[in-house]
This record gives sequence, C-alpha cells and structure tokens, in this order.
Amino acid sequence: MSGYSERSRAFIAVRLEPSAEAVVEELIARLRKEQPGISCTKPGNLHITLRFLGGAVAPEMLNALRAQLRPIAGQYSPFELCVEGLGAFSNRNQPRVIWIGIKSAPLSELAASIEAAAQDCGFAPESRPFTPHLAIARIRPGQRASLPSHLRDRQQVAFGRSTVDVFALYRSTLGSQGPDYTILESYRLKKRAA
Repeated sequence: MSGYSERSRAFIAVRLEPSAEAVVEELIARLRKEQPGISCTKPGNLHITLRFLGGAVAPEMLNALRAQLRPIAGQYSPFELCVEGLGAFSNRNQPRVIWIGIKSAPLSELAASIEAAAQDCGFAPESRPFTPHLAIARIRPGQRASLPSHLRDRQQVAFGRSTVDVFALYRSTLGSQGPDYTILESYRLKKRAA
C-alpha cells in the first residue's frame, strides 16, 4: 500500500466479532426506540478505540506510525475480551455518552504498545488513561436524556465475549448522518507460539 497523502481525522481501533456486535446492536435498537432524541451509533460503526490520533493528522505522521504498527501486530497473539457492564460519561442521570464496558488485560497491553509507538512518531501523549469501551449513544448538547431505568440496573450484565485477531488504522469522515469510517490499513495479530 502506498503512503497517505492528505490530512486525516484518524484513530486505531478493534471491532467485535459479528455475533457479539449483533447483541450490542439489539440493545442500541431498543435504546433508539425509547430515547428518539439521542444519537445512537450506526450499525457497522461499533468499535473500541485504542488510540485517537487527531482531527487533522499530517500524512507523514500516519506513514511513520503505519511502519511501527506492523511489528506491534507480530508481538501479540489473538485474545479474548469480555463485553460487560453499562455506563455513561459524565454521569448516569445526565449522560453525555452511553457506553458498554470492555474487560481484557491483553487489550490494555496492546493499547499501551500503540501509545508508545504513537509518541515515538511525534504524537502528543494521550491525556487520559485508556478505558476500553463501546460508545453506543451520544446525547446532543441541549438534549435532556437519562439512562433508562431498565439499563441502570444492568451495570454488571454480560453481553458476551469476542476474539480480537486484528486491529486497524481508520480514517473518520464527519457527515450530516454522523461519521463514516474507512479502514486505511489492518494489522493481523500473529505472534507465533514458543
């Protein structure tokens, strides 16, 4: 693949397996019906962000990072994560973002390796600690919404498990119907057994 030639809104992320994603999308459909004023994640856009790179990343930085991501993929074997719990940023009574939690030590290790590579390529250090989650809905400014009571009681509910065997570098294009994501490059986890 040739190098990138334009500034891009970009991030690195993993996706769930289709069967796990389908369970989450059922919850999103229910939420969309009960809270029509909120902006739910579009089917196909669910992802776990490992590192947001910026809103207008220079192509030289993306090309440098791409070269560092390939060997990172070779350092990890496929692993499992648990999709569990429900929460909200900033708080559960007046949420800004509704999310589903993710639990996986290898995912956090992968994110740390990607963070180190990003810093080596000139990206500023991430200002917040890595908190793996799936954002399933956003509440627009001025829109009042709360986490429905039947969801408030699901803090510890398990939505299933999913195997991660690839991560990807994405470009995000903001449009009137929300963001569209394009995979710029995929990185398959392929550490060989000792």
